[in-house]
Amino acid sequence: MNETNKVRKYKYLSFVRNAVGEILLIVIGILIAFEIDNWQLANAEKKLQINILKGIKSDIESDLYDVNYNIRKYLKYQDSDRIVMEHIVNKKPKDKHIVSQIERFTREDYTIILHHSHFEETKSKGLSIITNETLRDSISKLYEFDYPYLTYSENEDIFYDHLKILNPELIRYIELDSNGIHISDASYQELTQNKHIHFIINKAIKMKSMLFNDHYLPKLGTMMNTLKLIDKELSYLEQD
Repeated sequence: MNETNKVRKYKYLSFVRNAVGEILLIVIGILIAFEIDNWQLANAEKKLQINILKGIKSDIESDLYDVNYNIRKYLKYQDSDRIVMEHIVNKKPKDKHIVSQIERFTREDYTIILHHSHFEETKSKGLSIITNETLRDSISKLYEFDYPYLTYSENEDIFYDHLKILNPELIRYIELDSNGIHISDASYQELTQNKHIHFIINKAIKMKSMLFNDHYLPKLGTMMNTLKLIDKELSYLEQD
């Protein structure tokens, strides 16, 4: 091989090596850029998931306060309801406390309004944003089954509307004048002897008890369990 051919071969090999090197550099650069894009996307999705879970957690904590407030009222009046019932049925003497408690029967109403904004926002973006399937299912069940069932039962369901059956029967015994609310001796005596009103009062007490035991307590447990799952997932997501 003469010198000219050797030079040509050297130049060719050098060109090939340089070309391959440049191609490798380009490929490596593309792979690095791809990995960076993937990391940035995963990081953005994680931040979004954290923000969403924190929003849902805040809503549930607000709802938990409201649910507990109603639960405390139910518990507060359960014993009082029984005392009033026993007082009337056993024809015990009228006193101011009993009159005030009978009057309370006619206006004691409960409502519950629960927060859905962050869950609805998550639904609009796709619930798959919440990557933990167990948590996602728990949140979906809470908002799409438990919440509607509780709000309907408390706010709309006539099956639990104790005032609807109680007020027409009880309000006629109560009088209001410049001195306030009172029940005349004659009305009170009639009230103690009216077995139909005793049945209605007892039915109203049972309706409230059923709503408390069948809806409030189970939903309270579901809410607290969902909050625990959210806290656990947030701890996992924020540990990096």
